[in-house]
Amino acid sequence: MAIAGVLSCILVSTLLLSITVSALASWFRTSREVSAPFTSRQIAIFVVCLLVSDLIQSVSGITQVKWAAERRLYEGQACSVQAFTLVMGDLGSTVWSCVIAAHTFCGLALGKQWSKRLVYTIVIIGWTFVIAMTLLGPLALTDPAKGPFFSIAGTWCFISSPYALPRLYLHYVPLFIASALIVLLYGLVFFVLRGTISFTPNLPQGSALPLNDMFARQRVMIAKRMLWYPIAYLTAIMPITVIRIIGLKEDKIPDWAWIIGLTFLFSLGAVDAIIYATTRHVVKPLTIHVQAFSMSNSDRSISSRPKLNTQWDLESAPPTPLSAASFNSIAREKTRAKVDFEFHQTQSGVQITTEQIQSVL
Repeated sequence: MAIAGVLSCILVSTLLLSITVSALASWFRTSREVSAPFTSRQIAIFVVCLLVSDLIQSVSGITQVKWAAERRLYEGQACSVQAFTLVMGDLGSTVWSCVIAAHTFCGLALGKQWSKRLVYTIVIIGWTFVIAMTLLGPLALTDPAKGPFFSIAGTWCFISSPYALPRLYLHYVPLFIASALIVLLYGLVFFVLRGTISFTPNLPQGSALPLNDMFARQRVMIAKRMLWYPIAYLTAIMPITVIRIIGLKEDKIPDWAWIIGLTFLFSLGAVDAIIYATTRHVVKPLTIHVQAFSMSNSDRSISSRPKLNTQWDLESAPPTPLSAASFNSIAREKTRAKVDFEFHQTQSGVQITTEQIQSVL
């Protein structure tokens, strides 16, 4: 389990460093054709929060190296650090796995996207909750007669046994509620993907249908990949959760059971890093190439204008059918598809229709 903690720490640290460098480098790019960084996406913000939680949790795994090297477990600063980072990392992974599942459900099943203000509010509230729940025990619930709040608990340092009730409602209850919510949301998304249930009316037929279909396919692809995060979370916490529940009634838990449970738990960071590496391209911004034309009223001839490169953001609503008057606004929109538009003369004027849609994922 110590190896799992060290591996998670290395992978997550490297990944967060890479994301940070990429985000900083984007500030120095001025070309309009340069793709927006991954960190500009809503889902990426929550994924980064999850990775930070994994990094915090992996510190508690690294502490196991100290206990293994010294072949003993004792109270002290290292024990307090392990317990603190374990509780905070667990709560953080719980919150952000739940948020990712909720964001995916809203985007896919409900067809609703969160505003930037809501995203930032969730980030602030989420981290405030995690920090407050972590500090509440040692700062407000410590009883000198019971000893330190963070102390030895089995083969590691955690919330000590005399504080069984605070351990229940500060740690286990949020974990169980979030796990149940993740399972519920995942189940609903699964049935939505199968077409068994639907929370939104059918898309209207019209000239924009192919583009809307393309956006729908992109959302489904992202949803399938993003749901691996809560699945990994549930898989990682399940063994240790079962052991903890048994430990509430049993005084003695075999050491091998703790080792298996902690290995799964401390591997969560490494698994999330692998998921990120294999799903990052799904939310990579795509380039749209638009060929602009102008029509002469005298001879009804069509002349070409320079080609524009622009992007639509998949997290915003799909575009509506385009007219000649609204064509110039395309360059200010964001997308992740390559679309070649063609002008056709109609009785109502010039209209843009979809000629080719080529996904470049």
